[in-house]
Amino acid sequence: MRDIFEQSIAAAAAPLRGLRVLIFGLSGRGFPGGDGAVEAADVLSRNGLTAVYTHQLDPELPAKLAQDYDVSIITNTRVGALLAASERLWSCASETVLWFWDLRPGHVVEALRGRVDRAYLTYNGPWESPQGELYAPEQWASSLGVPVGYCPQAAPLRAAELHPGGPRVVFVGDLANSTYHVGRKALCEALCATVVNERARPRRLAVEARLPTLYRSARYVLSTSPLAPGYTSVRTYSILACGGLMLLQRFPGCERLFTPGEHAIIFDTAEQAMELVEQLDGNESERGRIADAGRALHASKHTVAHRVLSICSEVAGVSDGFNGFIA
Repeated sequence: MRDIFEQSIAAAAAPLRGLRVLIFGLSGRGFPGGDGAVEAADVLSRNGLTAVYTHQLDPELPAKLAQDYDVSIITNTRVGALLAASERLWSCASETVLWFWDLRPGHVVEALRGRVDRAYLTYNGPWESPQGELYAPEQWASSLGVPVGYCPQAAPLRAAELHPGGPRVVFVGDLANSTYHVGRKALCEALCATVVNERARPRRLAVEARLPTLYRSARYVLSTSPLAPGYTSVRTYSILACGGLMLLQRFPGCERLFTPGEHAIIFDTAEQAMELVEQLDGNESERGRIADAGRALHASKHTVAHRVLSICSEVAGVSDGFNGFIA
């Protein structure tokens, strides 16, 4: 998978050689975002860009912000932390980009007016929350007064560790979050899924460390996200990265990111999901084929490094939109 990753990054980075990029925020080491940013800074710097990753707790933050960049990509769903950051964060690059991973703008839009030149959201069309609130990229564009594009979440490469005795269906995530996830608990119950979730940061880090074994060893790994156009959780990409066979609840536009039956098992209802897994239960080779194809797709299109290149390509005028779609 690393060969696929390295070759795809080299091809995408070629038109951007010499670009100076700052990647700021994410969650630090041990989480998909932070590990992915470290990976991105390393591989892009080996392919002709100058790429630097930093975050709020980085002891080298002042020195890194003292440099000048062509593009800074700022990712953080905690607007308070962003607003507490050094003013230098907002002036160290020719283009300041907000890559916002949360679905709801909260207080971020007005607070960041005049601070960013572009914004990229992890969804690409209007959606209605379970509470009946309507959100749309156009609202961000009008409030921020900047162009708004699409760039979904991503995860770093991961090892795939197959151990015997894994659960039939596993789900990693929160069942109590009704803000986004109405129906998630019922879906897990219908599929008799083994649910793994921790809220405290040290325990969450411990879960992240287990994922390469947990995802690869389970027969199926459930992924369900709010039904916003183009949106899927970072967990989705972690499943693929770890070689898990993804059982993905369909969301608007998911076929532009994954091919049903090729990279994942895609379903609409719990009944359909149960029917599909029962068909595959006795076909280990087919399950392995889909899991391997999903892992290869991730390595070629869906890492944080790919997302950083997608944003930089659009900012630099090399491409005119998100380049992670299948076609």
